[in-house]
Amino acid sequence: LPSSVDYPTAAPGAHWSEMGEHEHFVQFYEDDAFLVESVGEFVGSGLGAGHGSIIIATKPHLEALEKQLEGQGIDVPAVKARGQFVPLDAQETLSMVMLAGMPDEALFMEVVGGLVQKVSQGRRGLKAFGEMVALLWADGNEEAAIRLEELWNNLAKKHSFALFCAYPMHGFRSESHEAS
Repeated sequence: LPSSVDYPTAAPGAHWSEMGEHEHFVQFYEDDAFLVESVGEFVGSGLGAGHGSIIIATKPHLEALEKQLEGQGIDVPAVKARGQFVPLDAQETLSMVMLAGMPDEALFMEVVGGLVQKVSQGRRGLKAFGEMVALLWADGNEEAAIRLEELWNNLAKKHSFALFCAYPMHGFRSESHEAS
C-alpha cells in the first residue's frame, strides 16, 4: 500500500443506541459468533429502549440470538408474548414474498410491511434484522438480493425503522460479484 495514504487500522465501533430511525446498513461478516453478538447488541439496545424488533434470520442465528439476548438480561418469552420481539425464519419468510424467482413488491409489502406496521404501533421505534438477502445471494440470485434490498428501502419510505442486513464474506470471493 502507498505510504502517502493514511489507511485506518480498524473500523469504528458501532453504537446501536445511536442509530437513527431510518438507517439501513449492511454488515459483512466472517464469523457467526461475531454476527450474533452484533445483532444482539442492535436488538438488545432497541428492546431496552422500548422499541419493537423484527428478526428474519436463519434458524441457527435465531437460536443463538435468543441466548445472546437472555445473556443481556432480556426476558425473551415476555418480549415475544407482548409482540415487541418477533423472530421469523428467513427461508420461510422469503418463500412468502417470492414470485417466479424474484421478490414480489406486493407480497413483500403485505407480509413484511404488514408486520413492520403491526410491531411498530405504540412503540418508540423499530429495529429490524434480515438475512433473506444473504440467502438469495448464497443461492446465486444476486439480482433478487439487490431487488429485496430495494424493497426494504421502499418500505422505509412508508415506515420508520432501522434495518440491519448481513452477508457472510465467503459469498463475495469471486470476481463475478464485483459488479453486483
